[in-house]
Amino acid sequence: MRRIGRYEILGLLGRGGMGAVYKVRLPALGRVLALKRLDPRPELTALWGPANVRNRFIREARIMGRLRHPFLTAVYDFVDDPLHPFFVMDYYCRNLGVLIGEGRDLDAAARVPPPQRTFRYVRQTLSGLERLHQAGLVHRDIKPFNLLLSDEDDIRIADFGLSRLRGEAPWKQARLRVGSPYYAAPEQERTPDDAGPESDLYSAGILVHRLLTGRLPIRGIEPVPGWPAVANQALAGFFDKALHPSPSGRFPSASAMAQALGDVEAQWARSGRPECGLLFGGDDPSPAPRPPLRAHARKVTPDQAPSVFGLDALNRPRSYSSPRLEPVSAAAAKDSTTGLFWDLAGPGYGVSWDEAGDYVRNLADQAHGGYSDWRRPTVPELLSLLGPPDPSGSPCVPDGFGGPPAPLWSADTRSALAAWMIDTELGFTAPADKTCLFGVRAVRG
Repeated sequence: MRRIGRYEILGLLGRGGMGAVYKVRLPALGRVLALKRLDPRPELTALWGPANVRNRFIREARIMGRLRHPFLTAVYDFVDDPLHPFFVMDYYCRNLGVLIGEGRDLDAAARVPPPQRTFRYVRQTLSGLERLHQAGLVHRDIKPFNLLLSDEDDIRIADFGLSRLRGEAPWKQARLRVGSPYYAAPEQERTPDDAGPESDLYSAGILVHRLLTGRLPIRGIEPVPGWPAVANQALAGFFDKALHPSPSGRFPSASAMAQALGDVEAQWARSGRPECGLLFGGDDPSPAPRPPLRAHARKVTPDQAPSVFGLDALNRPRSYSSPRLEPVSAAAAKDSTTGLFWDLAGPGYGVSWDEAGDYVRNLADQAHGGYSDWRRPTVPELLSLLGPPDPSGSPCVPDGFGGPPAPLWSADTRSALAAWMIDTELGFTAPADKTCLFGVRAVRG
């Protein structure tokens, strides 16, 4: 197996301007980590010069290594290799960009998390920014793909390669663009070295709009579909300040912005949250049963997924079921729509794909509920649990399947290293590294 220093390389996670990020394992402990190695693109080296590129890479490692905060990515090791220095940090298999399905076409709609999930993500992002700004740092590239998600579904701000320390000499390279299109503040677009803490807060405001509406405010501020008028009015007032074209017109600090967003959240909560139409049990008549769903696992590539799983452009079902669960025991229920029996307990914490298989096999070996044919569900079976979205756009899920951990493993795989999961809160399916820690629900036909 190939190595970088003492770390075993498990795969390439991504490549940016300064270098590549690998998934690695520390053999002595078997711990999976992420390793960022300096390997700049030739055009960046030509623009900045080799010494400047190297210095900025080392500076990024030092910034991340000395700042301790729950919502900032931490660095645990650094090796100043003469050719390719690298640093090691926690490995997170998800980020907000992947979660919402943001692609190359930023003008396209993205998936929308439930509002309470969005408010929590943004609060955590602002808390991390408050710590950065107190340390005299401006991140300058706040966007969904730089906001990693921990196993507990908490934010970890990452990628400090473009950050700037207060009092640091300005960058004088021509043609240098700092920040990401649509997320960068106006002053940052004009003159990157003019970016201050208010520039990060502008990017956070764009993030709020993206997460609540699914769109970037390219054509102006949009109301949130399904929200009462009074809640949208409160949100519009928030955006007036968060996205003010002048830094002096924005919130004075990340904590002040978080407080204002909390006021919006309180107004949304007082206005009444939309209710799902799905019921658990009850006397209402069940919908007509549907044909049996595929029960055997299969390997599916992302190109095949829309046709094999019946998905739209954002990997959500093109049509929805009307699941109706009837309890058959304290920890199991039958969906009268599909005829499937579901284990409602689950392990209660996130597990890897292999551990999910062990959990299901243990249920079968123990003849849980009197049955020994429990198995991992396929993607179509899991998607059958999603009912039509509520007015806010979140899919309805019967009791027993919502809440953390929201992603659930399926039996279907993408490759030897990745399998398909569904997110029950955002209502989509996607491939994920098998080492990710997700939930699992066993099923029997």
